Amino acid sequence: CGFYESNTNMWKVYGLYDELIKMGVNASNIMLSRWESGPYPYNGEDGTYNKPLSVICAEVNSFGADMFLSVHSNALTDGTSTNYPLFLYRGTDAQELVAGSKDMCNALWQYFKYGSNEIDYYSRNATDIRGDITFYNSSSTTGYLGVLKHNSPGFLSEGYFHTYQPARHRALNIDYCKMEGVRYARGIRDYFNLNTPSTGYIMGTIKDRDHTLEQVARSMPTSPLMARRSSSIKMVHSWATTQPTTTTTACLCSATWRLALTPSVPRPTDILK
Repeated sequence: CGFYESNTNMWKVYGLYDELIKMGVNASNIMLSRWESGPYPYNGEDGTYNKPLSVICAEVNSFGADMFLSVHSNALTDGTSTNYPLFLYRGTDAQELVAGSKDMCNALWQYFKYGSNEIDYYSRNATDIRGDITFYNSSSTTGYLGVLKHNSPGFLSEGYFHTYQPARHRALNIDYCKMEGVRYARGIRDYFNLNTPSTGYIMGTIKDRDHTLEQVARSMPTSPLMARRSSSIKMVHSWATTQPTTTTTACLCSATWRLALTPSVPRPTDILK
């Protein structure tokens, strides 16, 4: 269907949600402002996309959230070479208006800086953690971004620039988007001292100096699906779940490799949606 930020942001949150569950967070302690995209305009129903920011803030205050995260991607002129993450909290660069927000930004930034995410950022040391009042050169004393005008600590994240075409193309892959959600979850884990899941993820290209990507795919005789470009996540997943629990496989799908999870490994609840 092409790139829609409403979709890609939702996919990131699916990954975040599932990873938090794996870390031991009770589902009743996680509130999503929406869990599907569309339709416009907002009609007051749960799950719809175009929810007013004032409604989201009221929900946050009513829920009494310990942390708030608004997930986005950034934009400039289409085709730009600019691409980096940005975290915005409520306040000025010098002073946060909700205590704890900057500490949360710093905890999650460790999984977005170059060295942990070697795709979207150009510096190993610099951070882009800003107060929204300073960033937007606002005269407000209560905060600039409407979605942050509530009582819970947290921030708005711009994970990358979708006007940088390679980043936008990567975001068309649902699994790639979910990995951004996993990075958020790992920062949240560090901040709240949550459990670390016993399983992780493989993402990127799997090859070595002696074997090309295609050769690696063809070298997996246990699965006839591995060497076919047309193999889908569902096809490989269906095959993998019939294998012994000791079997580990990988599949090529939409320009990324990912782990095809076997029956012994917990799977994100929405991986096939």
